[in-house]
Amino acid sequence: MRIRIDANIISKTDENIDLHYNHAIYSAILNILPDDISTKIHDENNKTIKYFTFSSVFIKDDNCHFYISGEDDFIMHIIEGLQSNSMLRIKDLILDVYRISELPGLNKKRNYLFKGNIIACEIVNNKKVLIEDDERIEERLQSICEKKLRNRGLEIKPIKFTVIFKEKKFSKI
Repeated sequence: MRIRIDANIISKTDENIDLHYNHAIYSAILNILPDDISTKIHDENNKTIKYFTFSSVFIKDDNCHFYISGEDDFIMHIIEGLQSNSMLRIKDLILDVYRISELPGLNKKRNYLFKGNIIACEIVNNKKVLIEDDERIEERLQSICEKKLRNRGLEIKPIKFTVIFKEKKFSKI
């Protein structure tokens, strides 16, 4: 879900405020959320999972707006927090939120194509060796992805890997 938050500027003490300062916006969003959720986001084990994204604050006269996007449940917590307290502080801006608008969803793709270089190795007899067989490389990548998804508590869905080009490179001369 994506939302746009419109607000009136109640107080602005620094005329040269850096509105691209992500920490201030991030802190303001965490302050909106219930304590258990903001603690979960700030927990060391969850640093690799990105729960939401946000834009800079766009100011025009005494009004401003910014955008937040993330999972529906998470955004609903933000909306509920702003409905119970419409005052918001971002650095030295004090805002009074007067409108929260849901934006249309983005078109979701069924397939994504990622290209990248990989080094496909496995340990055989306590030695790290390159995997030469394309099918074995794909199996190895699949098992690594499943492990990463499992560690993050995400649903394990099959991911298809295809070796397009294979080249052996050695760094030792």
